[in-house]
Amino acid sequence: MGGFAVDMPLDGQLACEGLFVPLIPTFGGQYLAERLGTDYILPGMNAPSAFHRIPCCRQKPALPANDSPAPRERENIVILALHQIFFRLGWLFKTETVVVPTLVDYLAGPAWVRGLLPTLSRVGQSLPPIFLIDRMSSCSRYKWYLASCTASMSLLFLVAAWIWNITEPQKPSWVCPVVLILYLGFFVANGFYQVFFGSLQGKLIRPEHRGQLLQLSTFIGTIPSVFLAWYLLGPWFAHPATGFGNIFLAATVGFGAASLAVLFVAEPRQPEERSTPFGGDATGWWDALSQDKDLRRLLVICALVSTNWMLSPHYQAFGKAKFDAAPGHLAAWVMVQSIAVGVFSLVVGWVADWKGNRLAMRLLVFGSAGSPLAALVIVALGAHVAAQWYWLVYVSMGLAPLVGRIIFNYALELCQPRLHPTYQGITNLGLAFPLAFSPFLGWIIDVTSFEFVFGLAAGVLLLAGWLTFFLPEPRYRLPRPMVAGVPPQSPE
Repeated sequence: MGGFAVDMPLDGQLACEGLFVPLIPTFGGQYLAERLGTDYILPGMNAPSAFHRIPCCRQKPALPANDSPAPRERENIVILALHQIFFRLGWLFKTETVVVPTLVDYLAGPAWVRGLLPTLSRVGQSLPPIFLIDRMSSCSRYKWYLASCTASMSLLFLVAAWIWNITEPQKPSWVCPVVLILYLGFFVANGFYQVFFGSLQGKLIRPEHRGQLLQLSTFIGTIPSVFLAWYLLGPWFAHPATGFGNIFLAATVGFGAASLAVLFVAEPRQPEERSTPFGGDATGWWDALSQDKDLRRLLVICALVSTNWMLSPHYQAFGKAKFDAAPGHLAAWVMVQSIAVGVFSLVVGWVADWKGNRLAMRLLVFGSAGSPLAALVIVALGAHVAAQWYWLVYVSMGLAPLVGRIIFNYALELCQPRLHPTYQGITNLGLAFPLAFSPFLGWIIDVTSFEFVFGLAAGVLLLAGWLTFFLPEPRYRLPRPMVAGVPPQSPE
């Protein structure tokens, strides 16, 4: 068959893959070539029939005007990595898989109370930012807001440490509700943090270099995390009446250092845009959600992926229910998860930079299904075997923090920079939706079994991995269509 002329509106090269795809006519004399759920718009083509086939071409990631190397990019990568290392050290002392569930079990007991944790964390993290997306989109500098969010997290843990130390060793009943309220407040601050950090990263670091930031911050942060978990968490878990107060103070120091580090980022000022009422301008969340089918597909995957986070506080309870888990086991599980996060980040960061965030997301989601499956298999082998090998569950649990990071990075590439806060906020919301049912999940565990719920969760995660095949790789796309009056620009 003869060749067809393709007039590209962007600077860049075309890479023919030697594949053939059907053409579908669209408005304006264009044709839409579809392959594996990815859209390739080829303008200026005069095909004799929609049933003809042409070599499938995709655009290599050129450097559009808004994606040129940012000034002092390398310096900012190092500073943001240092910020994330301090942030991770603070996060170590409030891990949702071990530390906080153990605290709640110490203060309360029933599974439904433990089941409140994912609801409070993800709803607090995701819902408040969605109402202020317009305001956040008009910020001239993100780093000041990022530092304020991190400092707020540090302050909340300082309050928790003060409350813990002024009460009796046998904690009164009101301490548990207060801790849960502080936990909710922490994740409200974390929700805004996620939006501002993603937007700052999108502003300062090119898409193909964001995997470097993930590698530096996560792998290097593994070394102090393991050291602190080994030498501090074990003894503190052994004496919870005083140990949790020390854990709160350690988290205070970590988040406080992170808030100071981000102030050294070299962020150029951008013109402030006048915000409009909620949902009324181009950065409104409803406009983006209603007009971008790829964003809607991503939201479905986010909702399914959240299943693993919903289970996170129940893994340690499952282990305790099946064998006598000592404080040493709890500290070891935190260490294993920290090491796994660091090791996996080396591979995931490389895949994200060189092959795109879609493939990295797919591998992480499929791998996350290993956590509930491993728990089921190991426990089925008996209490003696489970006591020795249950730590393997936390190897695949090390994928959970990376899933969120990659999903947020993927969302950055779906839109032009002006919409970064909007897409980050919507992604936050998508990750929270199923977690509203976390107490119900805890109740199901109480009335049925861990085995039933863990098996169901594994199936849901495998479904989420399969759905990633229907997402595009945005790094190889032509300009996206207009979203509610925003002129077409190159996605990242």
